[in-house]
Amino acid sequence: MLMSPVIAWLAVIFWLGVIWFFGRAGFGRANTQRLIDLLKHYRRRWGFLDKHHGKFRAAFHYIEFGACYAALYAAVSGGFAWHYGKGAAVWGATCGLAYLDELHQKRSGGRCFRRVDLLHSVLGASLIMLFIFLREFF
Repeated sequence: MLMSPVIAWLAVIFWLGVIWFFGRAGFGRANTQRLIDLLKHYRRRWGFLDKHHGKFRAAFHYIEFGACYAALYAAVSGGFAWHYGKGAAVWGATCGLAYLDELHQKRSGGRCFRRVDLLHSVLGASLIMLFIFLREFF
């Protein structure tokens, strides 16, 4: 299925903006913990969010860069049919964007470059790449 190139590239630009927005200082661990702490009077919800805060943050890296890979792949290939060269090139570009995101976070106050976050981002892109690849066979 072919996708409109304009729509696909607009999705890429939009998603890169989302990644940049969430990479700012306002979304550091301490600030998201402050948001969770606003729910202290809802004991069960607060307890769950407080306990799993780190897991939610890690999952967001998978979502961020998995969606980034999907949008970029759709823009480059015109859809989701697998192309080996394009799939590898987009994966490399997405990994580079994940690295740039960590550098951006390092330069934002209250954030730092974490290799484990980079790993989560790369794995998110890798899982979506694998999913698109396996769609050709199943």
